[in-house]
Amino acid sequence: MKLTFRECVMDDLVTLRELSCKIFSHTFGHMNTLSNMKAHLEQAFNIGKLRNELSDGNSKFYFLYADEKLPGYLKLNEYKAQTNIYDPL
Repeated sequence: MKLTFRECVMDDLVTLRELSCKIFSHTFGHMNTLSNMKAHLEQAFNIGKLRNELSDGNSKFYFLYADEKLPGYLKLNEYKAQTNIYDPL
């Protein structure tokens, strides 16, 4: 199996949203109600939010390809995109 990464671009926005929702739902859906999942997916993975993140030079998304399939992605936040380091303790 050949694994490759490709940086996401704005044309990938819809695919990124669909993949994000699918992965999050598969991972956490069994621990949440349908209404909670729907609310979270709309907040965390809405098109506007993802568009802003893709436009931010300090935030990068990369699609992971296993051969020709797209099973996942990763997100890399640097500098000010690392919001958790600015959260109060």
